[in-house]
Amino acid sequence: IERLRRLNYFEDDAPAQTSLPANGTLQTDPAIYELALRGYRHFHAGNPRLNFPQYLRHPESIPPVALTDEGLDEDEYIEKFGTRPFVDCDRDRLSTFAMDVDTAAYTHARGLLRAGKLPAPDAIRVEEFVNYFKQDYKVEGGEAFGVFAEAADSPFLDSTPESAGSAAAPQRQLLRVGIKSRDPRPNERKPATLTFVVDTSGSMRHRASAQSPIDRLTLVKDALKQLVAALNPDDAISIVGFSEQAEMILPRTQARQRQRVLDAIDSMQANGSTNVEAGLLLGLRVADEAYALDSINRMILVSDGMSGIGARGPEELLKTVRAFAQRGIDLSTIGVGMGKTNDETLRQFADNGNGACHYADSLEEARKILLEKLPPHLEVLARDAKVQVEFNPAVVGRYRLLGYEKRKLADKDFRNDKVDAGEVAHSTLVTALYEILRKPGAHGPLGKVFLRWKDAGYVHQPVVERNYPLSEGIEMGAASKATPEFRFIACVARFAELLRDSKWTRHGSYAEVLAQLQNLPASFKCKPEWIEVYELVTRARDLSVSDWKKELKP
Repeated sequence: IERLRRLNYFEDDAPAQTSLPANGTLQTDPAIYELALRGYRHFHAGNPRLNFPQYLRHPESIPPVALTDEGLDEDEYIEKFGTRPFVDCDRDRLSTFAMDVDTAAYTHARGLLRAGKLPAPDAIRVEEFVNYFKQDYKVEGGEAFGVFAEAADSPFLDSTPESAGSAAAPQRQLLRVGIKSRDPRPNERKPATLTFVVDTSGSMRHRASAQSPIDRLTLVKDALKQLVAALNPDDAISIVGFSEQAEMILPRTQARQRQRVLDAIDSMQANGSTNVEAGLLLGLRVADEAYALDSINRMILVSDGMSGIGARGPEELLKTVRAFAQRGIDLSTIGVGMGKTNDETLRQFADNGNGACHYADSLEEARKILLEKLPPHLEVLARDAKVQVEFNPAVVGRYRLLGYEKRKLADKDFRNDKVDAGEVAHSTLVTALYEILRKPGAHGPLGKVFLRWKDAGYVHQPVVERNYPLSEGIEMGAASKATPEFRFIACVARFAELLRDSKWTRHGSYAEVLAQLQNLPASFKCKPEWIEVYELVTRARDLSVSDWKKELKP
């Protein structure tokens, strides 16, 4: 900001302007330029008469947000601001949520950014960005779950009203809680009965993304062929296609009849409008007829959009999906195609069907979903799985869970086994990030992590509860001493919060995320995930600046 002011491009007696200089003088440093525009937009919202030249003559820093809940409970705060508050630990030391997470929001945002578009803020879910990336968590012995924890100073040390001029200010830290379900044992998985409900409407002829060389239906067909090759001989597959009407493409067929299945996949052609209701209802009927008591019964809905829900409407369809899930037919969803998928409807279908929602914008991503994520996740290990983090009020002053707004559970319902929560399969990774403010000078454990679930391996599904300490030894001190994985995930979470216009990052910037990414070790910066995230953050910064510039035009 100071460098921009020193440019003195605008004279005090110059006429008021609202457009940027044509010579690009102010664009020499994207990081500085982003901060200038971010500051101007903030103050312009409160003073519409303020123009950009006036702001540059007397730039001000955006004031930080008070780290409180404004006297609201979490539900009220989320309803008002769309994000979780900082909770006073003395008043409520328990944080409870369903152990259930999707990754669709990240891949959807990635496709849009690569196509030159910013995703809508309300389509961003921080936990789905964080959980897209694999973490090296372990499960000890014969336990169903393993818990990993790491804490360090936040790499994004925002100033706070509490810290202004105070030597005894609360210390702001980031806590990573990682949970992993055990891998399947050899020959443990039951045979799978899979029913695919595939969108074959005309829009599936479009490319999956701006970079994709193939159309959406070809992408789905190629990925399905890869899945067939990976299935066990005793697994079975059915396929329903839908456009204006639904039709049976392949009745229940064992995977050992590979050529018959492949021929059915090749027969699918894209044409007509979208009638999701017809496809979903026929798919459920086919899955019900193919149901096998000693098998894993799952339906997978694959579509590029929900524009044609049907006559019954989404609420009636959700009731139907819930009813079949209670009978043992779970539903997962896969959205295909950049920028067209109705992410929220697909997510609701998956949530109500005890499944997961994914998004594929490339053949590589579709294969990853069907070959890496689906097979180990076919068999449910734990039903109604819940997480409750109990913070130690003697050490933690306030805390904020990043994301999981849609997964929130009432603290009292943690041990209410009638409350629906998350379904967890084998090899599932869940990461939760908390921002915490330590009490000045306090030492000791941060608290405990409690897990509670119904063991799906038994007919009567007994309830199991375990707890894991958050000992003082998990704290690494300065952010630079934390593991590269910790620092990388912190950057991913910050990136997501910036995209969603979170009030907690209104004084942050994409530039600071890029700087923290650059600070990671050279060996980590060689990883594909680092390269991808750095590219996306850069695109988001440039697109944001471009959009803000348009706001400044007369």
